[in-house]
Amino acid sequence: MNQQRNQILATVTGFMREQGEAYENLDAITRKLSTAMVQNDLPSIEKLTKRGESELTRMRSKLLDIMSSLTKFAEQRPSENEKLDAQTKDAFDQCARDLIEKAREFKRLVDRTANLALAGSSFAAACIQTCGVPPTTYNKPVLKQQVNTDVN
Repeated sequence: MNQQRNQILATVTGFMREQGEAYENLDAITRKLSTAMVQNDLPSIEKLTKRGESELTRMRSKLLDIMSSLTKFAEQRPSENEKLDAQTKDAFDQCARDLIEKAREFKRLVDRTANLALAGSSFAAACIQTCGVPPTTYNKPVLKQQVNTDVN
């Protein structure tokens, strides 16, 4: 029983390492995507977006593997005298810390990239309003239209 719990923990550790590598891949894709957005390289934006979505799908699948393995681990209740292998437990703990740190780093990158996209969208909207776009392609925001019709 104890050997089986150690094996499950070692398997989860491997899964978490793979997730960490996936975060690194996603990080690289996102950085390239930011550059492509700044350069307005539409083919690259589409290609990188698809690569990112594919990587995220693999990560979700791996997350399910991690969760199901951890559930099996939790269901196997050890007796009081059974201890986990210290080396396996230490590897698991270190890998978990590394994965959390990679997730935090990626979250910061996502926030910066989202701000870049929002700034670009705001800039485009300002250009439309400043330069004037024919009414056939641009409509006022819905709320302004409703306010104007209520006043009349």
